[in-house]
Amino acid sequence: MILLAATGYAIGAMMLKNRPLVNLSRVAVAAGECSITTIVLLPLILTRLPSRVPSAGVMVSLLILGLICTALALPTFFALIAEVGASRGTVITYVNPAVSVLLGVTILREQLTIATIVGFLLIIAGSWLSTTGAIPFLTRPKLTQPEVTIDTLVETSARE
Repeated sequence: MILLAATGYAIGAMMLKNRPLVNLSRVAVAAGECSITTIVLLPLILTRLPSRVPSAGVMVSLLILGLICTALALPTFFALIAEVGASRGTVITYVNPAVSVLLGVTILREQLTIATIVGFLLIIAGSWLSTTGAIPFLTRPKLTQPEVTIDTLVETSARE
């Protein structure tokens, strides 16, 4: 299931920038994505029904996750992909674990460990490498050749 989800996620991001989804509204694409996900997960859901009804707090949490983290986030994510492209747009998802940790520490008062901090730094480094493709302190600046045009040649020869 995880591999299927990751594959669908990658294909979906590429389809947003290219055909056939480029002319559809972001809300329509988000609705389609959620509908397809529901259909794919339905057999798993039906075979694992809970033995009792979840509490009101759990239901409210699910509603908030569905409305804010899906209905609001997906069109925003699709707009980002349309703006910067699929490969750079999906980098934003790398920070999801870091946001989860920060929320866990601040709201749930979870402990922040050294391993978590190292993981956070690795996420930042991976995001940096994915968007720039360069390691800042190891990359030498590129030497550029001066642009030679007819105008610069004429100006140079006129000065001499």
